Amino acid sequence: MLGVTFGSHCEVVLHDLRRPEHSIVAIANGHVTGRKLGDPAIGGPEPDIALQRSQSDDGHTNILANYETHTRDGRRLKSSSTVFRDENGVLFAALCLNIDLTSIDTAKNFLETISATDFYTDGDLVPELPAARRGARGKLAETAPEESAVEVTVSGIITEAVAQGHKPLEAMNKADKLACVEYMYDRGLFIIRGAVELVAQALGVSRYTIYNYLDEIKARRSGGPAAAPGPDVEP
Repeated sequence: MLGVTFGSHCEVVLHDLRRPEHSIVAIANGHVTGRKLGDPAIGGPEPDIALQRSQSDDGHTNILANYETHTRDGRRLKSSSTVFRDENGVLFAALCLNIDLTSIDTAKNFLETISATDFYTDGDLVPELPAARRGARGKLAETAPEESAVEVTVSGIITEAVAQGHKPLEAMNKADKLACVEYMYDRGLFIIRGAVELVAQALGVSRYTIYNYLDEIKARRSGGPAAAPGPDVEP
């Protein structure tokens, strides 16, 4: 109903957050982000405020409306989400709307150009039209047939996180790797089963180190004391 009402530029997604690896249980107009039934929660627009909130929930916020997100090829989206809780207040589902603003931005640029009243003579320079909007992140890579949507998404987020450091992995120190883990945390990677092991392998550290990084991130954000480092944490 929502997909038909708002039209083909509005993606409507229902997530079952109890199974984040295959959270999409219903979707309309999935072409907006390229998603389909059974895809993971972390494969959607970024930054996903609702997904971040599901990891550090305050127990009170249920509606997050009209925030800007982006597709992987850089298109601007207007997103809104409402989350659902069980009798214990635990999040178990989310209903999300993602409106592609590409056509709206194009229309706005056209209206601004056509309604301009700047005076020109033949001696003046002809004003340039607004530059076309281009995706900031490039096109999605081709997905190998044997790779699942979860594997492709997880691999992509890990690659993005390492690229944030602007240095080769072997040159990264603890602070660099901690920043990588924080980026992955904000992208919701760690709600996926087995993500800790994959990240540990990618960064060349133990999974206990990743757990300690996550404890440190959560403690810093909550204002509490940082967790004591475990025996496998890098110096």
